[in-house]
Amino acid sequence: MPSAAGHRAYIILGSNIEPERHLRAALARLGQACDLLAVSQTWETRAEGSPGPNFLNAAALLSTPLTSVELKFNVLRKIEAELGRVRSADKNAPRTIDLDILIYDGEIVEDSLWSRIFLAVPLAELIPNLEHPETCQLLHEAASVLRENIYIKARPDVASSFRNSK
Repeated sequence: MPSAAGHRAYIILGSNIEPERHLRAALARLGQACDLLAVSQTWETRAEGSPGPNFLNAAALLSTPLTSVELKFNVLRKIEAELGRVRSADKNAPRTIDLDILIYDGEIVEDSLWSRIFLAVPLAELIPNLEHPETCQLLHEAASVLRENIYIKARPDVASSFRNSK
């Protein structure tokens, strides 16, 4: 496992095909490839954009010596492939695992953090005072508003099996 020194990346993990198993497996592999510093609890949300089973999502904070491109293609995409992720024309199709970089070395990579519940709620556990670059809204505030209007359910039964196992 790499040392704690390095780049810091916040990652979102999502699955709606055998999600309990695939989230655990993805986190185990992330921990082998990077220094896994923190993991949010697991949250259940409805599938977005196409019909399908509900998703389970969690956010993780990693430290890695890799650049963001190396992290994406040499670690995240590799884990997705190992866990049977099939990419199709339907980007909202059910999937075994989806791993995306949200923030890398303080730079916001995914600008929909404040508007998508499956991103905002898990990530707000790890970095609640992250400010929107234009509106200055804090991430935990956005997550709270989203939780009032969109279905989301904490899944401590899943989180307790792998959360912050260090």
